[in-house]
Amino acid sequence: MTALVGRIAVTNHHVFTDEANAIFFGRGIANDLSVAWTGDSARGVERLTSLMTALIATTTDSASHQLWLLHAVMAPIQALVAVPTWLAGRQLGLGRWAAVVPAAIAASGSFAFYGIFTLNQAVGLLCATSMLWAMVRALRRPGLGSDLIVLAALAATALARVGWAPLVVALAPAVLAAIWYERPGGERLGGWLRAFPARLARRHPLLAPVFVLGVLAAIAWGPSSLLGGAEYGGGRLEPDLQLATLWDNSRFLFSHLAIALALVPFILAVPVLVRDLARPTDAVSGGYAWLVLALIVIFSYAYYASMNEDRYLAVLAPPFALAGALAVFRRPPPVWAVAVSGLLSARLVATSYRWPEEGPFGFFVAPTSRFVERGVDRLTAQLPFSASVVATVLVLGAVAAAVVVV
Repeated sequence: MTALVGRIAVTNHHVFTDEANAIFFGRGIANDLSVAWTGDSARGVERLTSLMTALIATTTDSASHQLWLLHAVMAPIQALVAVPTWLAGRQLGLGRWAAVVPAAIAASGSFAFYGIFTLNQAVGLLCATSMLWAMVRALRRPGLGSDLIVLAALAATALARVGWAPLVVALAPAVLAAIWYERPGGERLGGWLRAFPARLARRHPLLAPVFVLGVLAAIAWGPSSLLGGAEYGGGRLEPDLQLATLWDNSRFLFSHLAIALALVPFILAVPVLVRDLARPTDAVSGGYAWLVLALIVIFSYAYYASMNEDRYLAVLAPPFALAGALAVFRRPPPVWAVAVSGLLSARLVATSYRWPEEGPFGFFVAPTSRFVERGVDRLTAQLPFSASVVATVLVLGAVAAAVVVV
């Protein structure tokens, strides 16, 4: 993965505006470290990528060489996304070699969201995926140690890409679900509610009070103030929600997520998650299904006004890749459920996939679209069929592949 990403990164000669700004900001930090905390080019507490660019800026005065080095450094960081994904897969019950599959898909699928785009994407995704592993670990092995790991991963995510930090809230419904699913047989709701506080405190002695304090702070001062407010665009955390916009955002989110994951893992993941929301095989499977659902809801809320670029969606590739692997290696869903998921996914891509406007920044804004567009164009040039026919055959082929896999 490092070799693949590295080759694309270092041979690229196109520069997005924000990439140049990162280099300039790094130069400023290299000249005066205080700029890292007082400069305007970072959002809220985001500093990890800025400090990295500062180190790179000290190695050479050439802007082109600095950009080349920045791309080269980001390649192994992006590839390392496979590590926390593999660890999360192991916590979900996948075997050592089986967990390699979603790890590779997560690293490459999330990379498809922004191509050679650098800045806080690769660093942020590595930290956010580590937070995903920490949350899954907290479901499998609750306790003080797991709580500390979650908070450490949250801090790293906030320092790398603060816009993904709110996703940690998804752990709350996942923990509730896990406690519910592992209740003693025959226990009624009333008894479960009475025993819940003690069980929660025993499972998460640190996270439980931290979450309570966080909720109280959000009620008192608003959620955006906890993450830097408008300084990082946090005003989007308190929008006037419109159902029509939420529907359009959801169609954009799932269609682009399906394409970036090459359709098959997405098609397999959906029936697994739907099944485990209601009838999981164990408490961890049920908690994970609710974790992914909560991630989608929180992401849709936090990015309500910014669901317009592929790079924002990269953080959801690893959890769906893991769910797709569970469908193959753990408890396959019924064939009919996979077929229905495939047909709905095909319909979603056909009706909701948003092609980017032509322009100099089209590749940076929507690399998945550019990839699909170029692939379809090349096949169309070799085959006596129209582009729409080729695209339809590719999507239906993915549906058939998903059915065969299970």
